[in-house]
Amino acid sequence: MSHGSISMYKYGCRCDGCREAKSDSMRDYAQQVKAKHGIGPASVSRRKFKETHGYWPQARYGYDIPHRVRRAVYERDGWVCQICGGLISRDYDPYDRLAPSLDHIVPQSSMLLPDHSEANLRMVHAVCNTIRGNGVFSDDEVRVRAARFVS
Repeated sequence: MSHGSISMYKYGCRCDGCREAKSDSMRDYAQQVKAKHGIGPASVSRRKFKETHGYWPQARYGYDIPHRVRRAVYERDGWVCQICGGLISRDYDPYDRLAPSLDHIVPQSSMLLPDHSEANLRMVHAVCNTIRGNGVFSDDEVRVRAARFVS
């Protein structure tokens, strides 16, 4: 097996080529599900849960940021990534790396009770948020790592 393939990722390789292959595979899967069902994989999964259990599952991590708060943060930040400074399109594919995402300035994992207020949220690219994770990398480090995706 060679690097840069999904099979190597499956066996634990996390080199750039294998991670890219996994990302491409997941993006293709999400597009196939959306084409078949008209909604993304997470929505399909949530609907199946509701059909089975009779109620909607809790949002991931037990919270869901209301649409009005999300929209207010996007407007406040002017549709600009607050980490890399790149513009974020208002017309986006939710599976795109450059789609808008909300980042917790003080990571949830560092608080006993996570703060989901507008003051602790900022607009970022999905890829910048993913790279930042729970605050392991500084914004400068994230900018360097995200440069190949955001350029």
